[in-house]
Amino acid sequence: MMKSKMKNLLPGMRFVHFAKLFLIAIFLIAQCGAYAQDKTVSGKVTGTDSAPLPGVTVVVQGTTIGVITDLDGKFSFACPVNSKVLVFSYIGMKSQKVEIGDERTFNVVLEADNVGLDEVIVVGYGTQKKSDLTGSIVSVKAEDLKERPGTSMVEKMQGKATGVDITQSSGQPGATPTVRVRGRRSFSATNDPLYVVDGIPLEGGINDINPNDIISIEILKDAASCAIYGSRGANGVIIVSTQRGNSSGRSSVSYNSYYGVTQVSRMVDMFDGEEFAEYRREAYRATDSYTSDETLFDAVQLENLENGLWYDYPDMIFDNGYKTDHQLSFSGGNKKTQFALSMGYFDEQGTIKNMDYTRYTTRINLDHQVSDWLKVGTSTTLSRSIQNVGTTNAISSALRNSPLGECYDLETGELVFFPTSDGLLANPLFDIDPDNYKDEYKVNRVFSAVYAEATFLKYFKYRLNVGVDSREQRRGRFRSTYTGAILGGVPDALYEQTSKFTTTVENILTYTRNINDKHQFDFTVMQSIQDYTEEFYRSEVSDLPYETQLWYNMDTGSTVEGVESQLEEWQLASFMGRLNYDYDGKYLVQATLRADGSSRLSNDNKWGYFPSAAIGWRIINEPWMQDIPWLANLKLRTSYGVTGNTAIDAYATLGALTQTDYAWDETAAYGYALNDIPNPDLKWESTATFDAGIDFGLYEGRISGSLDFYIANTTDLLMERQLPPTSGYTSVIENIGATRNTGVELNLSTVVIDNPDGFNWSVDINWFANKEEIVELYGGKVDDEGNEWFIGEPITVFYDYEKIGIWQSDEETLADSYGFTPGEIKVKDQDEDGDIDSDDRILLGSDVPDWSMGFTSRMEYKNFDFSFFVYTRYGSKIYSNFHKGFNTLFGRYNNLDVDYWTESNPTNAYPRPNQNQESPRYSSSAAYFDGTFVKVRNITLGYTLPSKWVSSVGIENARVYVMADQPFTFSDYEGYDPEDNDGEITTNVPSNKAFMFGVNVTF
Repeated sequence: MMKSKMKNLLPGMRFVHFAKLFLIAIFLIAQCGAYAQDKTVSGKVTGTDSAPLPGVTVVVQGTTIGVITDLDGKFSFACPVNSKVLVFSYIGMKSQKVEIGDERTFNVVLEADNVGLDEVIVVGYGTQKKSDLTGSIVSVKAEDLKERPGTSMVEKMQGKATGVDITQSSGQPGATPTVRVRGRRSFSATNDPLYVVDGIPLEGGINDINPNDIISIEILKDAASCAIYGSRGANGVIIVSTQRGNSSGRSSVSYNSYYGVTQVSRMVDMFDGEEFAEYRREAYRATDSYTSDETLFDAVQLENLENGLWYDYPDMIFDNGYKTDHQLSFSGGNKKTQFALSMGYFDEQGTIKNMDYTRYTTRINLDHQVSDWLKVGTSTTLSRSIQNVGTTNAISSALRNSPLGECYDLETGELVFFPTSDGLLANPLFDIDPDNYKDEYKVNRVFSAVYAEATFLKYFKYRLNVGVDSREQRRGRFRSTYTGAILGGVPDALYEQTSKFTTTVENILTYTRNINDKHQFDFTVMQSIQDYTEEFYRSEVSDLPYETQLWYNMDTGSTVEGVESQLEEWQLASFMGRLNYDYDGKYLVQATLRADGSSRLSNDNKWGYFPSAAIGWRIINEPWMQDIPWLANLKLRTSYGVTGNTAIDAYATLGALTQTDYAWDETAAYGYALNDIPNPDLKWESTATFDAGIDFGLYEGRISGSLDFYIANTTDLLMERQLPPTSGYTSVIENIGATRNTGVELNLSTVVIDNPDGFNWSVDINWFANKEEIVELYGGKVDDEGNEWFIGEPITVFYDYEKIGIWQSDEETLADSYGFTPGEIKVKDQDEDGDIDSDDRILLGSDVPDWSMGFTSRMEYKNFDFSFFVYTRYGSKIYSNFHKGFNTLFGRYNNLDVDYWTESNPTNAYPRPNQNQESPRYSSSAAYFDGTFVKVRNITLGYTLPSKWVSSVGIENARVYVMADQPFTFSDYEGYDPEDNDGEITTNVPSNKAFMFGVNVTF
């Protein structure tokens, strides 16, 4: 029944549209192919030191026709036969113009100093020169990504792009950071950006893409840039381009590798044996229950206390891990065919024994010029990853276990499962043994983009993109009798299988025309269909007969704990038109309109329309600006546009059934009822963004950058409206409420010292501040205290009691009037009514920082290079659930080594231990910390071997380097890491620091 409904969700908008447009295009190509006049140009770009320059923009002057050089500095592309001049440009280098004439091969040397105005930027469904941009787009190049080791490109991007807030709160191998472009907008729908790899949207799993294959990343931030992706672009768009081949006729081989040791960045301090004993005594003194140590500790703990023997469990479960990455790449080709082939291997062993991540990748990029007018190609990635996520129970148990327990049997050396008489706390060393606990994810993925591109009638270009994304994920989890989760019970196993299959078909027609070198027109129309299918199966059994079977042979389990299966399907049909106009290199106009139809929404609200417009003024090209020698670039730009968001459950408008039971003639029977209330009136969540910016360059590009201001208003929020319990449901999804993001972004690049024959120094700074606020909720401009949503405040805030100290002995009378005793947490009576109640809660802060900044410094002296990168977030608040959970001061479990109150230590830091309460009253008020931190993300020292040393053995370029990754963190937070996910720090795997050695070799 579900499938039949899906077939009718987009009547007339499925494959037939593609077929019609494709046939028309083929007919035009067949009729007009004879008019195509293209020729292939190729070559290599190097710096003054003869080192190849990847990421250099090569473009035909006056057009956007061009490419970006590959990792070996090579390029090749087809350009119109009447092309006269090639322009070579790169950030930090002087652009160079080369006349084509009868030449087809060009070897170009670029010198330092340039603002990169002729650099080509990928903008979605095409490219634009950087100088022609009217939207807010930031680029991250391959060289930026190489400055940090990491699992994914997202991890490597952190702090490199203004307006892009990336946080990684876990050091678990293979963990994916959280990405927010210009803040959060939605309560229920996703706030994740859209990833587009080689022109095809990527449905999750960015870790499957090898970051070493990437040549450039463009982040589209404002609506004028993102509206071209319509309903997919509300949270920003990250466009990824991978390395292509070249037509030099010579193949090249490169090998890049590093290996490094990882350690926990910061360890937390827990009570040792003597401190634990005194803290436990104090917990019983608080209730006048302490008589002697014999009544508090079991025999093992007493003996260890007397002998001065105790265990540091956190130190025992954490160990040195490692990271290693190997990439072997081949590239080359001729005027007809270009290729780039790479094979990658990444392996990370976590700082906990049974946590690791391994990834194997193969990428093949092919481009073939079939004829003068037809070109075809593919970008195909095959990847396989294996991730063992382990269990955070090991960390929790290590932090809670008494240090006085019996970890090992001192006579046999065997591990003891229950170190103390507490039957709820197992030895954490059992949980880190892969034979006892194993939670493994295996992912096999095929991501392939195939294209055919034809030029005809001189000014027209047609491109067909077909993308296939197949992702098969299997999860297996096994927990033996001897784990903290089972605690001596029967072992269990879980098996999950998730299959995701996405197809994308796009037809793109482009008209490009330059009239009298004054009027430059670029008009693009696009039609696409995207189809997504996901199947999910899960089964869980317990009481397995033998523990070595893991999650295989599950039918031997005596008890079936659960079986589940799901199917999700959705389609998205889109049409888009975009016009770019450039008059005399000074006045720029862009207009876009996209229409999206989504099967997730009902028939009456299926279609959404997303317009945008932008204008730019290149003031630097005005005649009256030519006599200002210190000004290299000046451009004003502004834009306004609307994007959408439909990232809700595929069947939210239809409702879903759940099994229930009832009495049928006094006999129990199963039936079905609505699990969720369907809402056929759901429509697109939309974001309207205004952006104003200025691009500037001073002193021949020695100082360059951009400054942006934006306001983004999101309305018709897809959010859950609370319902009274008498309705039988807790909530229903509706289009209600509004949010706003307002921000400022500054990107600054400077060449401090420029000496081609000596010392060079450049500094890049990106700084941004974003204010996030709720404008309206389902009650209008009325706060929702239950969900902690407040008008004018960010989506995530901390609404709690304000801790102002600890009740002291000389305040006993006043404390008693409030129902407290000395040694307890003292919270502020905000309304001064003599009572502490819910009315005394206030807004303590938010996880949104006042500002964030990335600072990169690069220095070179002859063959040596040195760089460091610092990232900081300032002015946020974090809630440490970690402190609330491991600072209970209960007396039963070990505790963070905190300054707690006693009669002889009247501190205002933390309350008195008390064995009569599982946690102190108002303990949450003591778990808030300043989230400000400064992290030195990376320090690298490299040396490029002189060419005369390596050329004799066939090596073109060789570099060795040493690197420290995240060596220093400066913060007032007392836990593992102040970097949080949406403001809350939980029992995650601590982040790690690494010390690496690496090599880069090109043959």
